[in-house]
Amino acid sequence: MKTTHMKKTAKVLRISAIIIAVAFVGLVVYANRYPKPLSARVYEIDYRLYQCNNLKDSASAIQLEEYLQSIEGVSSASVNWESKLASIVYKTASAEPENIDAFASNQSFASLSLATSVGKNASGGCPVSKAAFAFNKLCNQLNFRN
Repeated sequence: MKTTHMKKTAKVLRISAIIIAVAFVGLVVYANRYPKPLSARVYEIDYRLYQCNNLKDSASAIQLEEYLQSIEGVSSASVNWESKLASIVYKTASAEPENIDAFASNQSFASLSLATSVGKNASGGCPVSKAAFAFNKLCNQLNFRN
């Protein structure tokens, strides 16, 4: 009696494993039917804007801009001599905002704004439901093209 029950259980487990494997392979094939969209390849960024009242001339603005662009993880930095504003766009994953903030506080720059892309997923007024967003995110993770 036990052997018949064990054989039946083993057969059910084997069939279940095959079904799960086929479903996973099907999901991978489905996810790879098109190249990854641009939105799946975009990294998360942060943006900082500083008031730089202690800029003396345009040469110091250029020097400051070159320094800010040399910081690891900074994608873009711009210093406007006339408005005395410095804007910095950096990759959240690779930049260290503490270094940028420490440099800004050492230079007596006033932080004007802090905008971030964190938390701008499917929430609030977004027309994409959370289930569809999660499914698309899973498909993008399983997409091996590009």
